[in-house]
Amino acid sequence: MATYSFDKAGKGVITSPGVVGMDLSIVRTFQLSEKGWRIQLRGEFFNALNHTNFNFPTLVANTTSTFGTVSSAQDPRQIQVALKINF
Repeated sequence: MATYSFDKAGKGVITSPGVVGMDLSIVRTFQLSEKGWRIQLRGEFFNALNHTNFNFPTLVANTTSTFGTVSSAQDPRQIQVALKINF
């Protein structure tokens, strides 16, 4: 078998770790007046469980020292809060 070749390996033989994602949104709307003014308070949580999701492994065959290794992860939990006024 030639160097840096997969010979008769089929498609999809190199896999990556699975991705677990759960986003959460909490919204509350308050009525301010009888004229129709409303305030909306919103909280959004991306990757709410803060599960570590790893990126794909290195697939460049000529870098034998790092081939097939996972060396980075996706973003951790992110939270944003918004206040919206409807009139």
